[in-house]
Amino acid sequence: MNRCTPARPHSACQTRMVRSVRKVSRRTTGVPIKTLASALNRSALQHLTYDGALLFLTRFVRLFSYGALSVVLVFYLTGLGLTASQTGMLLTLTLLGDTLVSLFLTTQADRIGRRRMLIVGAILMAGAGLVFASTRNFLWLVIAGTIGVISPSGNEVGPFLSIEQAALSQVIPARERTSVFAWFTLNGAIATAAGSLFAGLLTQRLQQTSVPPVSSERAIVVVYAALGLLLALLFRRLSESAEAHPGAGLTAVVELDPLIQSVAEHLLGEVAVRPHVLGQQVDVVEPLDRGAAAGVALRLVLQ
Repeated sequence: MNRCTPARPHSACQTRMVRSVRKVSRRTTGVPIKTLASALNRSALQHLTYDGALLFLTRFVRLFSYGALSVVLVFYLTGLGLTASQTGMLLTLTLLGDTLVSLFLTTQADRIGRRRMLIVGAILMAGAGLVFASTRNFLWLVIAGTIGVISPSGNEVGPFLSIEQAALSQVIPARERTSVFAWFTLNGAIATAAGSLFAGLLTQRLQQTSVPPVSSERAIVVVYAALGLLLALLFRRLSESAEAHPGAGLTAVVELDPLIQSVAEHLLGEVAVRPHVLGQQVDVVEPLDRGAAAGVALRLVLQ
């Protein structure tokens, strides 16, 4: 009996092979492209509110400036006359100071105001850039680097990311949060790369026009400070929707469904569902379904 083999295929086998290849070709070329186009057309970005779009813009501006500064910072400091050990000490203190400042500002943001803390962080960023651009004194550089917001590596520093993510989660629908945060992360990566490219091209062009290397690198530091001021102006335009809302307590969850309220009253007593007793904050951003409300009520019972 003759069999179809790759070496000596019969005509019927060749026909079947051609048809199979065409089917696989259609599956591997047509469907993924249509699926990708559909996914892009239904992108979660279309659900962004004004505050959400503004937070995307501020992240791009900030990481653009971080990426630009990271390219020239070490060369700039050594060009100012700092030794290798002084430069290393300055960068270490800068990272340590950023950590402490970020911890304080982020932990106080919901109490004092997220918008205020973001503006303070932007001002610290601009102030550090201005000091770095205007002095060679090592002590002043240490003070500015420790108190201000400087990113030696191009990565996230300062209080911005934590506050932005908390605010962004409030101004977008819950079902779109994963997709929006994916775009939010991609937005930052693109901004860092664009800032690094900008710094390299600008310093190269300035040096080609007989500008000293340290002066061309100082131009990037000035741009960093200017973008910090721009960030402060942009953060001022955030609305109250981005602020923390401590008024949403467990009472609102229980009252969403009469069945859940009756169960809570039966288990905890009628007084237990009064507003002045159920003062616990549950971070309810959107109406919960019956199952979610039951879970919250059960958690209260077990406490």
